[in-house]
Amino acid sequence: MDKLSITIWLTHRCNMRCVYCYEKNKDAAHMSMNTAKAVYSYIYKTLSDNKVKKCFISFHGGEPFLENSLITYFLEKFLIIKEVDFIYSVTTNGTLLNDDELHNLMKFNEVNISIDGNQKFQKLNRPMVNGGDSSVLLRKNIDHIINNNIKFNARMTVVPSGIDVLEENIDYIYNLGVKSIICAIDYWNYRWTNPMLEKYLLHVSKCREKYSFDNKFKIYDIMASTYSMKGKCAGGIYNRIIDCDGSLYPCTVVCGKSEYRIGNIYNGINADWNLRLESYNSCIDNKCMNCNNSNKCAARRCIFMKKISSNLFDNLCTIQKFNNNQ
Repeated sequence: MDKLSITIWLTHRCNMRCVYCYEKNKDAAHMSMNTAKAVYSYIYKTLSDNKVKKCFISFHGGEPFLENSLITYFLEKFLIIKEVDFIYSVTTNGTLLNDDELHNLMKFNEVNISIDGNQKFQKLNRPMVNGGDSSVLLRKNIDHIINNNIKFNARMTVVPSGIDVLEENIDYIYNLGVKSIICAIDYWNYRWTNPMLEKYLLHVSKCREKYSFDNKFKIYDIMASTYSMKGKCAGGIYNRIIDCDGSLYPCTVVCGKSEYRIGNIYNGINADWNLRLESYNSCIDNKCMNCNNSNKCAARRCIFMKKISSNLFDNLCTIQKFNNNQ
């Protein structure tokens, strides 16, 4: 196995309460240092046994930087494994930034900072856990990150209520000095319609044209990136999702859901997982059977999303059909 992706779920805690967040389990669960040591041992053995050359490590949460000491631990320990090329990524709300956290951010290959727009929109959709405004703190921290020459993406979650002000919010983020924006449609809580999606693409296109003079500025559309030829799901085969208690899962979508647990860091992946995964892959929804879009559709391929939420499946189906007609 040349490559392996590992997501380390450091905590379920978060210091924000975003209105659309699909991580509804905001309990106090977080990874202990003893578990972190066992996670490292598991990763070391897995990489060695499979002769992995490149490993993609993603730190996840909750808010990952609530457990910055664990991030420091893992980054330092992985330096010991000279045979593997590590690629690090993290998505953070950007509100926690002391010197230690800034030092760790400098070591990441990909940094995604969640921000949805101007102060009014940010406060409405991404309040702090106490109801406070995150925008002032976020502006200061983004400025600090830029001054330290750390490359990052601003990750915008796009909701239907924000379509009409999307261009305004992209303008705001650009004027903060951000050079890369990822527009991510909220698949979880809304039923998207073609008129909404048409408006979304129109605003993204207008902003790309408006800032075409700036060769360093890019706007990425996650919706478009989901439309490509897809094979079977290989969750738990070429990737590992490690929850904060050491449980193993095939996908971040089902992390923490006991029925999809595939093992743990102490005993490895269950022997029956390949057969279970094959049964998931072979279970095709009736809606997909005669659909010309089936081989390129995230709704068809993302078997776990389909199982945990029919609304999510319908959202993805609508979006993928829209992509197919573009």
